[in-house]
This record gives sequence, C-alpha cells and structure tokens, in this order.
Amino acid sequence: MDNFQAYSLDFLPEDLHKYELTGDAIRVHRFVLERWLQRADITSDKPLLAHVTTALGSTRVCCIGGPHFQDREQVYIPHWIMEQLHMDVGDSIIIELITEDILPASMIYLKPLDTAIYHTDIRECFEKKLDMFHVLEAGTILTVEIESLGGYKVEAYVDRLEPAHVCRLGGEVGVEFLEPDGGVPEFVPATVTAATDAEVAAVDEAVAADTVAPVAPVAPVAPPDYKKIQEEVRAAWLKKYKKD
Repeated sequence: MDNFQAYSLDFLPEDLHKYELTGDAIRVHRFVLERWLQRADITSDKPLLAHVTTALGSTRVCCIGGPHFQDREQVYIPHWIMEQLHMDVGDSIIIELITEDILPASMIYLKPLDTAIYHTDIRECFEKKLDMFHVLEAGTILTVEIESLGGYKVEAYVDRLEPAHVCRLGGEVGVEFLEPDGGVPEFVPATVTAATDAEVAAVDEAVAADTVAPVAPVAPVAPPDYKKIQEEVRAAWLKKYKKD
C-alpha cells in the first residue's frame, strides 16, 4: 500500500483526451509506475488495477493509466471519481495494487435516475460511456449527455453486475435497463424561445455577407491504450537499469 495526495486531472498542465476526463484511469508519477511494474504481473493483456481508499474509508477500483511528471506524492484522478468518493483536492489516499484476478463482466444492470431515459434511445450513449471504463463496480453512477435533448445529462446507477460485484470490462457484455424503485425527477426540456422575424433576417444578412468555409469532419480518436503505455514505461526502465 502507498500513500498519496489526490488531485483532479484538471490540474495537469497538458491537454487531456476526453476518455481520461470521463473514464476510470488515474495517473501516478512515472517513478511510482516503474516501481509497481517491477513487482506486478504484467503477463496480463490488461492494464494495472488498484484499490483507491480515502481517509474516510470510501473505496473504489480504478485503472492505472499513463504516468505524470509532477510531484511524486500526487495522484491525478478524474473529477467525477473524486466527487463520488467525496474527495477534496490534497486529500490523503491509499492505493493498493490488485494482484488477484478480476472476472470479466458478462452482464450490467443499470437503473435510471431520470425519466429522460425513456424519451430517447440512449442505449448507444451508455454503451459508448462503458467503452471508457476498464473496470466497473456496483454502485457507480454513470452520466451521459444526450445530444438530441440539447446536451441534457442523464444518469444511471449500476445496480449490479454479473458474475461479480466488481468486473473488468473490455469484451462483449450485455446491458439491461431496470425499472426504478421509486419516483425519479421528471425530465423537463429546456424552454426555447422562437426567434423574431428581425432576428432571422439579421442572421440571414450576416450569412449572405460572409462566405463560411465548410467544416471538415473530425476523425474519431481512439482511447488511450494504457496497457501499451505501461509496457513502454517498463521497457524503458529495463533498458536504463537492468543489468545483464
């Protein structure tokens, strides 16, 4: 077990991929990651996992992502995880590598926390959200934004998983939405005020006066491959320190 100070990923002085900000991977110092990789089982085709425990005893399983190069005692954590564990910036946390096998998930059961979940087919949204996770445990609250509802945020509670309370993700897994136990907040769409004729005419005039170049489509960006990153870190360490 190792003691660290918790900081949000937002504090890192670099551009972060959206998968890092909304996924389940935490960043430790390169020296710490090298030390862990020396004693960890790296024969797995998955990245390292660890228990993160707060001073109040709250805990969850996280994926170990890429290294950072700030203070050695600092760990950078997605803000949503800090919120769910009731962590503040600078809080003391304990991180313990997981050495036992964690079974892959075969089924995930989600309970909606908002009736907006019934207003549109959001299965694809939650499946894309789950693609950002390497490990999932019951009790996690997932949040997605529904573009067809103006970016409205919808939450769902991980009620349970099969075959275990905590499971690895990454393979084929079924997702089932359960009926909520009780009432959930009613979805109220944002009020949109129709534009006046004068406002429409002003926009048309502005568009006619200027030629707007078409926007090129943005190519999809693959999520970070943390296993590959960790293999590269270990290979660099072996090259630098390992003696024949």
